[in-house]
Amino acid sequence: MQVIPTESAKQTIESLLIELNLSPHYKGYHYCLSALLLCLEDIHYLSGQITRTLYAEIGMQYHVSAAAVEAGIRHAVAAIWTESNTAALDRVFGERPSFRPSNALFLGLLTNRLHKLSSQRRPK
Repeated sequence: MQVIPTESAKQTIESLLIELNLSPHYKGYHYCLSALLLCLEDIHYLSGQITRTLYAEIGMQYHVSAAAVEAGIRHAVAAIWTESNTAALDRVFGERPSFRPSNALFLGLLTNRLHKLSSQRRPK
């Protein structure tokens, strides 16, 4: 399922990241935002080698290497898992992993959550 990102999708992602206690002053915040918008456009970014596809695409947007994007997202995930309260993690992820997820798993979980939120908002 592909969703064309809109301004409301961007606002929803920003709200989720803020709810997870990820501050916009982290570079990883902006990389996560871009990654999630791209994954909403095309879920295939999460399959295969995300370093060569997703991180490279984001790196081009921000004029940094794919490795810098990967590190920024990894740092953001670490911050979320250490600084967020468990209630916020449970609200956003439902059944969240008991361990800190990899970047790919984190982005996949949030992309799935965004798809669920999107389908709940559609008129029936």
